[in-house]
This record gives sequence, structure tokens and C-alpha cells, in this order.
Amino acid sequence: MEFNFSKTWFSVKCPKCFYSFDIQTFDIINESVVYCNNCKCQIEIINEDASGSRAKKQIENSIKDLNNTLKNLFK
Repeated sequence: MEFNFSKTWFSVKCPKCFYSFDIQTFDIINESVVYCNNCKCQIEIINEDASGSRAKKQIENSIKDLNNTLKNLFK
């Protein structure tokens, strides 16, 4: 089983109209430009301290470790 963290969705609020909409982790890591689904405001995602990239790597490593542990458990 492979978990793709880049396809995980997060709810965010538009800074202009405060409408809630979803973006993917991919958008955060790649500092994408997204648009509010309500007011169509252009929103630039800024990952100032690269925390999104670090979190992605940590989660993927944890999942890999869990998968290895589960494989070894049933040997």
C-alpha cells in the first residue's frame, strides 16, 4: 500500500472573501498560485520556511517505516 501525501487535501480560507476551499499538499510544496472558488481572487501559496517539504518527507519516511514493520511482522 502506497500513500501519496502530495494528493492530500487541506481546507484554506480566501484572504479576501474568507470563503473556505480545498488545496492539495502539492500546491503548498510547489508554492502554486491558486484561485478562490468564490471570488476568483488569485492566491500565491508561499512556503516560507519549507516546512511543507520537510513535513512531507517526514510523513513519507514514517509511512515507509510502518510498511516495513508490517511486512516483517508477518514473516
